[in-house]
Amino acid sequence: MSRELCAAASASEAVIMRDASSAYLAGGTELLRSGTERSADRLIMLKNIPELKGVSGETPEAVRIGSMTTFQEALGSDLVPAYLKEALRYMASRTKRDMATIGGNVALMRDDSYLAATLIAAHAKLELLHWAKPDSGESVQDRSGCPDKNGSDLEEASQVRGDQPVREPICIRRYLQHREEYQKDLITAIMVRTDICVVSKRYANTAESHSYLTAAMGYADGRFRVGVSVKNAGVFFPKEFSDSLGEDENAETFARFANSWAGLDIPDDLYGSTAYKRYLLGVTLENLYRSLKERISSGQRTDGRKGETEA
Repeated sequence: MSRELCAAASASEAVIMRDASSAYLAGGTELLRSGTERSADRLIMLKNIPELKGVSGETPEAVRIGSMTTFQEALGSDLVPAYLKEALRYMASRTKRDMATIGGNVALMRDDSYLAATLIAAHAKLELLHWAKPDSGESVQDRSGCPDKNGSDLEEASQVRGDQPVREPICIRRYLQHREEYQKDLITAIMVRTDICVVSKRYANTAESHSYLTAAMGYADGRFRVGVSVKNAGVFFPKEFSDSLGEDENAETFARFANSWAGLDIPDDLYGSTAYKRYLLGVTLENLYRSLKERISSGQRTDGRKGETEA
């Protein structure tokens, strides 16, 4: 159980406050829920930081979504592409969508994540913020903690030392593969492409249950990209398989991959046997591939569809 709550006034201030005993508090649907396995002595509240909210057209081919933008706010934006809105709606509870944030869901990277598979397939990028000493490349975290200093004192002290905030855009796949490296960094925004076509499928016992399998596949620049999350197994980007996909694959390609994927350790559990889930993964990837192929053949190589907005 957390013993202290600190409110950060800016993204830079939040990063300065962050140390090994603290955690960022976004929407609170995970850290504040009953029975959560995640805890920290001190929570750094991000709710009142305007720069972390909102959706904007970063470029004609990309949209920038502030990390503290809620699922429901993103659904209400005309700028958010339809493929991402489909993943946002996987969170069936309107109450949860009003609370849960895009950045919080990405940072948790749960094995039943609503968004991870789709963002991987869409080649999304994250904007991270950390403090670093000039010209050193070394990330610096203030260890004094907010029991002794408030956020403005910490920020002023960092400026006196010459430390500076560094924003770093990285591919979500790198974030997935090197999460420990970015553990203390603050996700300030998610950048998603609009010049890409993405399809996804989620399996759960009910609409509001945790998923036991979510798969997504994207197509852009003549390449396919696959993202997969499996309950009790993890979140994955099968790069070699993605790179091997051409525009004339058959069912055997996906069945063989799902059955032989050595990097995927799927346990037998209440959601089904290992064999069943591997079979389901193969069939799902084949269906996603067929769906993408239909769009490609019809000339729809980007997700030009605007998802329905929700107030």
